[in-house]
Amino acid sequence: NFLMELELQNVPHHPEITPENDEDAHEEEAAENDISGEGQVAVENAWMEYNHHRFFNVRFGKQLSPQYWWQNHYPNLTLSTALPIYLRELFPAELVGVTVQGSAARPVGSSEFGVGYKFYVANNNFEGNSRNDRRDGKAWGARGQVRFPARGMLRRFDVAADIYRGQVGLTTSELAEDNVFGFESQLEVSSFLLQTEWARGKSLEQTRTGYYLQPAWRIDEEWIAFYRAEQLESPRIRMAERRHTAGVNYRPYPQIALKGELYRSQPLEREFVHSDEEQKPFNGLALAAVFFF
Repeated sequence: NFLMELELQNVPHHPEITPENDEDAHEEEAAENDISGEGQVAVENAWMEYNHHRFFNVRFGKQLSPQYWWQNHYPNLTLSTALPIYLRELFPAELVGVTVQGSAARPVGSSEFGVGYKFYVANNNFEGNSRNDRRDGKAWGARGQVRFPARGMLRRFDVAADIYRGQVGLTTSELAEDNVFGFESQLEVSSFLLQTEWARGKSLEQTRTGYYLQPAWRIDEEWIAFYRAEQLESPRIRMAERRHTAGVNYRPYPQIALKGELYRSQPLEREFVHSDEEQKPFNGLALAAVFFF
């Protein structure tokens, strides 16, 4: 199998990280650590896959990370107009490398109990590594997933755990270990949907955490209302924020979605957040029309 996708996306810029003891470079780094990004056309998927058996498949090339949101991030599938704020600061969005994956299932009544796994080795997600292909700068990760049988009002219940071990590039041209662990779950009971992800990362003796919790209600076949609570605390980019979002989706067809939402951002007081200006909460409104073809 072969797949390639191009996407116009808002790609945050993650510069190399300054060691904690290099105080002279912190102000410059804070200015550069802008995760707002800029629009650009990027190759999102470009891989080849060898399908040997359901239990064992191998994929080579550029591919999306295995976490649920990255695998289902297409605008016609997501409820919100924006990504959860923590996503790009924990697990990388995409990988350039080799993934071994497989799954197995056992019938349970009219449903099934399933398990799946993924293991990958890839380039680290820092600038220049894809061009230099540093042999001492490889990352690896693994994922295990369980799908429980659906019956009655329970339509879906999935849980998964991820681990990532990589390295980040420092301004001193050295590499530092970067370890991330995460958990996620998706639940659907009748018209109620719940989606959540949590992750914790550590590098340079600094711990960063993030999560989102997103319940939703399917009003009818075309309307969905949702709420999302999310938070990110990262000394690495000196950002601590909690955000609340509430919105609705109108989906007359699977490929078309009209979205509207209100959100409130609340900066959190943390020792690693340095700013000459007072951090104040702010509100926002986002509208989007999605046509997927």
